[in-house]
Amino acid sequence: MENARDLLLRPSDEPDVAASVVLFEVAMGNVISAPEPAEAFAASVRNGFAGAAARLGALRREAFDAWRAAGRHADVFVSGWLDDQQFDLEVPGEFLRACGELGLPMTICTND
Repeated sequence: MENARDLLLRPSDEPDVAASVVLFEVAMGNVISAPEPAEAFAASVRNGFAGAAARLGALRREAFDAWRAAGRHADVFVSGWLDDQQFDLEVPGEFLRACGELGLPMTICTND
């Protein structure tokens, strides 16, 4: 994804695999040549959350309520792959607020 505001749709073609909408992705490989790769990575994550918060903030809870009433499930899944690294993930309040207003629970999983 070129821009943190782009969406990547990953439909499911199997009954036990969830479809997903990727709000943003950040890879260390994209910032490894920066003078401070860890800082560039953290800045990319902050920017991604800011864009995702704005996108989610534009949605209406009623749409998600209708989705749930039809027997579907929606949540936010944060995935990270750590290879002998540590990363302090800071999830900004505006993103958490947008998720809360839409009734979206969040799961964070590393090395999935």
